[in-house]
Amino acid sequence: MHDDLETRLRAAGRSVEPSKRPATRRARDAALAELPPPAAPIPSGRAHRRASRPFAPRRPRRLALAAGTAITVLAAVAVVAGGGLLDGKPPSGPSAVAPNASFAVPTESLEDVVSYADHLAVVSVVDERPLPPVPGTDPAADEDYVSRELTVEIEQRLWRRPDAPPVANRFDMVAFGWVERDGDQRPFVLRGDQRLEVGQRYLMPLVRIHGEWGAYPVSTLLMNGNRTANDVNGAPAPPTVSELAGRPLDQATQIVRATKPDPLAVEYSHLPPNERWQAADRERNRRAR
Repeated sequence: MHDDLETRLRAAGRSVEPSKRPATRRARDAALAELPPPAAPIPSGRAHRRASRPFAPRRPRRLALAAGTAITVLAAVAVVAGGGLLDGKPPSGPSAVAPNASFAVPTESLEDVVSYADHLAVVSVVDERPLPPVPGTDPAADEDYVSRELTVEIEQRLWRRPDAPPVANRFDMVAFGWVERDGDQRPFVLRGDQRLEVGQRYLMPLVRIHGEWGAYPVSTLLMNGNRTANDVNGAPAPPTVSELAGRPLDQATQIVRATKPDPLAVEYSHLPPNERWQAADRERNRRAR
């Protein structure tokens, strides 16, 4: 069974280093079991540049980020099976890691945001709650990943994609949480992504996938008054929102409204974002033949 899971994982474009700790191996094997059989990547166009990304595992109920379950589950694999986030580090400050996360939507440019996100808004985080460990992780393992559910309120609505579904002024969403080991807890954040904290305000593209609202992946900027932050956790802003970083809110809004979506994404605007992306890339591939 273990060999079969390893084979499926490698076929999906990922590798997991062997672990000498039994608890870690059990947690890894359980997380790997979430992976579906691999599918063939689209070989040309923008999809070709992403062909090395893994495919998303099946989506556990209530534990999927808007970016897709792959972030939550594979990040947990990185925590549990990747040698340990806390090894040799003090239990304070965020643990920024870079798992080979697979996203349900593209994250290469602002064009991707206006093609596949539904809204852009200034939001505030008003509450947070820990969620049960990711399904399949072993409670006996010496590291555990705990996700969070946030309550978010929309302060300002700045842009809406035509045909986008309406979003409530207040809603719950899932976000990265913490890594726990030996009673110590460290905040967990994906490298390039903004960690969301209660009491803070953010410029956030919103997207609905599988009926749940969340932040468009690696595309959120902290708000400093009426201006967006210049960076994300001390690193340059990701390409999806780099043009918006360090700007007054009205300028950032104008830039988003002036950005044209991918014409192929517009053709499939009736589809959910993840299906829209797949359909647009299939059509791009067909036209390139």
